[in-house]
Amino acid sequence: MVKTMYNWGILGCGRIAVRMAEALKLVPDAVLYAAGSRSTEKAEAFREENGFLKAYGSYEELCNDENVDIVYIATPHNYHVDAAILAMNHGKHVLIEKPMTVNTKGMDEIIKTASENKVFCMEGMWMRFFPVYEKVLDWIKSGRIGDIVSVSADFCITVPVDDMGCRLSNPDLAGGALLDLGVYPLNFAAMFLGSCPKEIQGVAAFSPAGVDMNDSVSLLYENNAAATLQTSLLYKGSDTGYIYGTKGHIKIPHYIWADSAELFLGKELAETAESFFEKGFQYEVSEVHRCIAQGKQESEIMPLCETRNITAIMDQLRARWNFIYPFE
Repeated sequence: MVKTMYNWGILGCGRIAVRMAEALKLVPDAVLYAAGSRSTEKAEAFREENGFLKAYGSYEELCNDENVDIVYIATPHNYHVDAAILAMNHGKHVLIEKPMTVNTKGMDEIIKTASENKVFCMEGMWMRFFPVYEKVLDWIKSGRIGDIVSVSADFCITVPVDDMGCRLSNPDLAGGALLDLGVYPLNFAAMFLGSCPKEIQGVAAFSPAGVDMNDSVSLLYENNAAATLQTSLLYKGSDTGYIYGTKGHIKIPHYIWADSAELFLGKELAETAESFFEKGFQYEVSEVHRCIAQGKQESEIMPLCETRNITAIMDQLRARWNFIYPFE
């Protein structure tokens, strides 16, 4: 029997969990059911502020609730593996905030556990599900820009890199630009060129605390197409993605939360696509529901193998930079 409503539980009650709670309210068949934290007081405050039905003072308690259908893993990403495995071993489907794991070792543990428990599992790479990308892919598949030869994207913000109270600056919390920010341009490139480049190059500057704070990555693919990607904790970038082809190019302003795209043929703007954005997370939530209703354990849009491939690229870059987290 296909469920008509899905009870969501959230593990971790930080800022990203608040954004997910706001998005869940926009999905008609989603129920804000349970909030879980390592602190009963924090879980109860989150429940009250965001409209959940129950609050649990431990992750185990939430996962033991038989009424929870899907668990959103909203902890810092160095805790994703343990939280996701706990949920899946209790028979819960999981949506794991990006990056799914710190490294491929953790990815393999998650993939194995999902398979053993026959549950749905997906990385919450929200931009993959934005409606505007359907139009972008249609332009590409119909040959509007010809063969893709180059992709470029940046995601850069400013944070106090010498402040260990900032998670992005703290190596003990898997901080740095690559995992938190670089995963977006890497996914952008993968959407149009695939996730298995034949060559991976990159340079990074490091903070005094030892996290990457200014990165440049270049990827080369079997068809000789290339991707040039930037990510940084030192400056505010344009957050713009470009896809260049032999006949034209596509510009996606603010591609990470895209609500528009522009198709250029030569230098002339030929067409514009726009879509309603609002909270953003509701699109990935709807994809989770669709897949579960169809009995799928993965999404074709964001399959686990692609998440693993992108994680492997980040592993390779960090290995070249001799960048190992204290807990690895």
